[in-house]
Amino acid sequence: MGLNRMAKKGSAMLASAIVAAVAGSVFIGCSAGVAQAGILAPSHVVVVIEENHSYSQIVGNATDAPYINNTLIGNGGLLYTQSYSPEHPSQPNYLDLFAGSDQGITGDYFPGAPQYSEPLNTPNLAAQLLNAGYSFKEYNQTYSAIDNNTNYNQATYNNGTTNETYVRRHNPVINWVNPSLASVSGNQLPLSTMTGFSEFPTTAAGYAGLPTVSFVIPNLENDMHNGTIQAGDSFLQQNLNGYVQWAKTNNSLLLVTWDENDYTLQDGNHIATIINGATSLYVPGQSSQMFNSYSVLRTLESMYGLGYAGNAATSPGLATNAAGQLVAVPEPAPLALMAIGALALLMPVRRRRGNAKR
Repeated sequence: MGLNRMAKKGSAMLASAIVAAVAGSVFIGCSAGVAQAGILAPSHVVVVIEENHSYSQIVGNATDAPYINNTLIGNGGLLYTQSYSPEHPSQPNYLDLFAGSDQGITGDYFPGAPQYSEPLNTPNLAAQLLNAGYSFKEYNQTYSAIDNNTNYNQATYNNGTTNETYVRRHNPVINWVNPSLASVSGNQLPLSTMTGFSEFPTTAAGYAGLPTVSFVIPNLENDMHNGTIQAGDSFLQQNLNGYVQWAKTNNSLLLVTWDENDYTLQDGNHIATIINGATSLYVPGQSSQMFNSYSVLRTLESMYGLGYAGNAATSPGLATNAAGQLVAVPEPAPLALMAIGALALLMPVRRRRGNAKR
């Protein structure tokens, strides 16, 4: 074995030892086996997925994202400072968050026959909720019935039909939709599980009628993909602030996250994840707990006593306190910071097939 190879192996072993030594302190109270047994259940959770921006491009950038920084974070928010996305490009990350696995769909290509048998029939958040007597709906901006694409037509995959702001690859739910169903069947979903964002409520009575968990998928102009950070920030302020203010006194939460970074590989696919709403459900502050999308899924599943889909089964949930509130994990000691740095160096983000920025 050459000296360079031995050095690399030694570095890897040292980093692994450091990670093992500090993992318990980083994830105190939230290990995969026992986490969140007493986590509080919100009446409603709205999850908004933004696009293609690193943590450092959003957090602290009050010029371009004043609503995110001054209201969602600054006014009673819980900011997760060590949130990461599992992979690139976009489509598999949406699937990871929704179902704990990319289902073998590792790029932004069309996931239909002959490579894949759709609709899928694997565990996913919507089916888990519906089968347990809860409710779920995905709200896609500028989506309409013409964009259903449940015929898995490659020609209309990227842009629905002529709609160039809604894209199927950002819609995880559609991969499990069986249009012949009137209600959930096993892990397959009825068409009513997804709809256009025009149906998202704007009044207190409407917010009270939201599903247990909702996904909101802004279009390409408002999710920071094609449009600017400012446009995405304005979309949140104009369309979600009413819900946020209502949620504060109605046992409900907003969770905003990003699908992936901007392909700045040096930061390990570091993204922002932010919670705001009823502080009876969480303790405001900044948490340095290190996690990825599987942990977000696990936390949503734990809130309602569901099983765990895919990689959520072996991922840590977001940390909670004895009262069941989501809580900040303190800044890690220097040794833990060394481990995070070593881990980032030794575990580069996977480049996948079809890995242009999507």
